Amino acid sequence: MWALVQHREFFMAFALRHTSISSAIHGFCGDAFAVDPLPRFPLYRLPSPTSWYYPVAAPLARFMWSKWMTRAKHAVALLEFASEIYAGDDGSFFICYVSTEVFGVDRSGNVKLTTWNYVYSYYELQLLADSRSCDTDSDCVLVPPDCRSSCDVVKRKCTLPQPSVAAICRLLEPYLLPKAPRVVAPDAARILERCTAINASAINLPLKHAVITNELKSFLWRYISTLVS
Repeated sequence: MWALVQHREFFMAFALRHTSISSAIHGFCGDAFAVDPLPRFPLYRLPSPTSWYYPVAAPLARFMWSKWMTRAKHAVALLEFASEIYAGDDGSFFICYVSTEVFGVDRSGNVKLTTWNYVYSYYELQLLADSRSCDTDSDCVLVPPDCRSSCDVVKRKCTLPQPSVAAICRLLEPYLLPKAPRVVAPDAARILERCTAINASAINLPLKHAVITNELKSFLWRYISTLVS
């Protein structure tokens, strides 16, 4: 058991066991542990915008995606997860690599975490921020690529990074907006832009985090309900 407790991925899986998209732990043996089958497919596939074949490959990749209502449900699930890890019973957590590789879709069509290796606690990142001095923001990449913060040039100390909801919204922009209903796309783009710009140093950050996350979730659910009915 002691070997397993020192297993970082198990520790984070245990910490996130009550969240909506983290697989449940069913047992362990030695330094291994068993969970529900992890997703075999990424949240979505899209070639890099810098690739020479992007103009042709991107429309083809989007053609293979699920219909918009399914993508909106996936977005709501990720936003709910962002809320859970930001202010959970076991403390605050950050996803330091937000990508389609880290979030997948299982056989039931539900969004699930594929790994816990990129999950970091508030305490871990605070230790990293406190342990370094800085002159510019480039000195404050605590855990690349998504747990980066700004430099307080007066104190020459790094602040804590943006909440993970900002990176999740960046991940959702190219997934949620294409082929969105005309009445949805402009407002969704506006809310996503505000979400990606959330500032870790903002006054009343917990309130702003809750407002922007709930606003986007409510907005999407309203249109999901309309399409279902």
